[in-house]
Amino acid sequence: MRANEINDDIMLEAMSILAPKPPKVAKVPKPPSTPDQARVANLKAAKDRASTALASERERQKRAKAVKTISSNPSKLATIKPG
Repeated sequence: MRANEINDDIMLEAMSILAPKPPKVAKVPKPPSTPDQARVANLKAAKDRASTALASERERQKRAKAVKTISSNPSKLATIKPG
């Protein structure tokens, strides 16, 4: 590459970094929900959090059981034959 081509590449890269970014489009605010709608939304959010917590707890217990099984019976690992 010639020096001019390198300088042009550097200038283009610098311009792309320094160029102003397009303005973010502001989201139109939603109208305030009614108390009934807010209650339903809060209940749904609580249900989702509980579902996630339940799945996490089940996974934690499953891992704890596996660790306990492995640590209490390491000889069983040697007896498992590939199928």
